Formats: sequence, structure tokens, C-alpha cells
Amino acid sequence: MRRYSILLAAPAAFGLAPLATRLGQVGSAVGLVSLGVALACAASESCCALAVACGAAAALGGAIGGSVSPACGGALLVTLAYAERWGRVRARASKIAHVTATAVAGAAAAIVASMHAGAPLGLQLVAVVVGAVFVALPMLIDADDAIAHAIDGAASATSEPARGILRQCADLRRDEVDGHANIAAARSCWSALVELAIARARAEGQRSRASAPQSVAAGADAYRSAPSTLAVLTRARLDTRIEALFADITRAHQGAAATGGVANETSQPLKPTSDGKLDALV
Repeated sequence: MRRYSILLAAPAAFGLAPLATRLGQVGSAVGLVSLGVALACAASESCCALAVACGAAAALGGAIGGSVSPACGGALLVTLAYAERWGRVRARASKIAHVTATAVAGAAAAIVASMHAGAPLGLQLVAVVVGAVFVALPMLIDADDAIAHAIDGAASATSEPARGILRQCADLRRDEVDGHANIAAARSCWSALVELAIARARAEGQRSRASAPQSVAAGADAYRSAPSTLAVLTRARLDTRIEALFADITRAHQGAAATGGVANETSQPLKPTSDGKLDALV
């Protein structure tokens, strides 16, 4: 259902933007930013901080570009609103196609809306709806799931064995999303897994810094032969918790498969064996 929210946010962005400019300086600024954020969150299918930031940037870009031409303003508005999503497109060719599609769709929607700005109300509504369909077209290009993308990104910054386990977790999440599964028992594990994956990547960065060369007073180069004991223990505990969460999620998927692949909405969520609390690790 969240995928189709773009069909509501896009008409609001192009249909209510002219009205927002009549609310004075403060009112118009708040209105345009709100419309931009709503469009970006709909394109991202979430209200994450990056989507909100992209929405604010889209509102600014649309306002600046609109002073040049409606097409320029619409292209900047839609392209920046989709920025969080096209950042999750995995293939390079698909990413280029996604950016191109957003720019063309935004320009086309703005041109259609501006051409019928003085038309009767019914015709204006039709123009706005047609523009919304244009804006929704980039959703046809597949983008990676946000959780899988975050886990995969953290995996690329870690070493084995955490890297392999995190990549398996990302693939499992993609299978869950592609299969339109809604496994209630696994929901409580995904957010904890993302936090652990990010913490593990940070711990890996600390190890890299610890092994970097340092210049001593005599001018010779000294190397730290090994990370600190605390850093080693931190990574080991994180790896253990990641493995436990992966086992929890795998067990939830196996349970769903045993019931015919149908998500059990009434089942009790799993309590992660690694409770996701990181305060004891740092």
C-alpha cells in the first residue's frame, strides 16, 4: 500500500503548490517544504531522516527551478524527492535510468499542470492526476529494500565472518520483500539487526584506525600489531549477536514455510536472543 502513496502525494505537490505560494512568506515556505517532504517520503516508502532531508531539498530546488521554467522546477522537485530511492537502485544502468525517468516525469508533470492552470477546475484536476501518473512511473524501476540496503552496506565495511552472515541476512530480507511476505515473527529482529550491523561496521573502522601507522618521536614508523583487547571483545560479541539474530529470522521464515508460506499475523513475534541493546558493547 505504501508504494501507491505516491499517487496521493504527487497530486498534492503539483495541485496545492500554487495555493501554498499565496500564504505569505512564512506560510508558503512551510507549505512548500511540507509538500516536498510528503512527496519524498511517498517516493521512499518511509519517513526516514534521509527522505525528509531529500524532501526539503526538493522543495528548495523546485522553487528555484520554477523561477526559470515550470519544466525545470518540476524536474528538480521530482528528482530530488526520489533521491533516497534511486540511491538504493543496485545496478548502475538502472540507477541512470531511474534518475533520467524522474527528471523527465517531473518536467512533464509540471508542464501539464502549468498548461491547465487557468482552465476550469475539472480540467485542472485531470491535469494534476495525469501528472501524478507521470511522477509514479519511476516506481516501476526496482530499488533495493531499505533494510536490506542498510545491512548490505554495513556488510561491505566488515570482515568475515560477519560479512558473510550479514549478506545472507540481506538476501533473506530481499526474498521476504520480493515474495510479499509479512512474517510477523521476524519483524522485531530486523531493526535490531540493522543496529548491530552498523555497530559492527563502526567496530571494523576502529580496528582499521588502530592498525594504521603512527610516527614516533625519533622519526621511525611504529605499527600497532593488533587492535586493543576491548575492540576484539566488542567485535566478537557483535558477531555472536548477529549470528543469533540471523538464526531467529531464519527460524521465523522456516516456520512460515511450514505453514504454507502464509504470513501468520496473529503469531507472537520472536523475542530476539540478542536483544539488540548495544550499551554494554561500547
